[in-house]
Amino acid sequence: ISSQRPVDINHFIRSLLSGYQPLADEQEIELILSGAPTATVIEIDPQHLQTILNNLLINAFKFSENGDQINVHIHAKNDACQIIIRDTGIGISKDDLPQIFNRFAQAESPETKRGGGFGIGLSVTKELIELHHGSIEVESSIREGTKFTLTFPRSASSETIDTPENWNAVNSTKDMLLSKSSN
Repeated sequence: ISSQRPVDINHFIRSLLSGYQPLADEQEIELILSGAPTATVIEIDPQHLQTILNNLLINAFKFSENGDQINVHIHAKNDACQIIIRDTGIGISKDDLPQIFNRFAQAESPETKRGGGFGIGLSVTKELIELHHGSIEVESSIREGTKFTLTFPRSASSETIDTPENWNAVNSTKDMLLSKSSN
């Protein structure tokens, strides 16, 4: 992947989540970042990472209500980095779980239809994660929320390349979210 580069996942996610804070405040959703306090470097295309995280976070916001929580936890292991995105929203039924990564699949309940969309976000998310030799797992229960666990191999290098491309991804998300919250 030609645009893959070392990215400090902690710094990237912290910056990305700062763009979501106005939306969290507006919707009265508690947005929490926890986990590895030190640099955790993975090799990834920053635009792909932005797409992956935005798809999961936008869904978490879409299916959460006032008073709910969205927690993003970073867990660094010796050879892997896990990003866990957990919400306390409406959840996904056990019947719908096996299909959520299929293109154009959407749950059929009235609660899930309220969010709109075309049913391609999670399919694209999984494809991008696998492109970077990662994996994604999901656990969910109705009225208890959803937990996505992303696992990526850690970079052999602890050096990050802090390029404008890394921050263009983050800044475009911030701009999009700010324009939505001001409408």
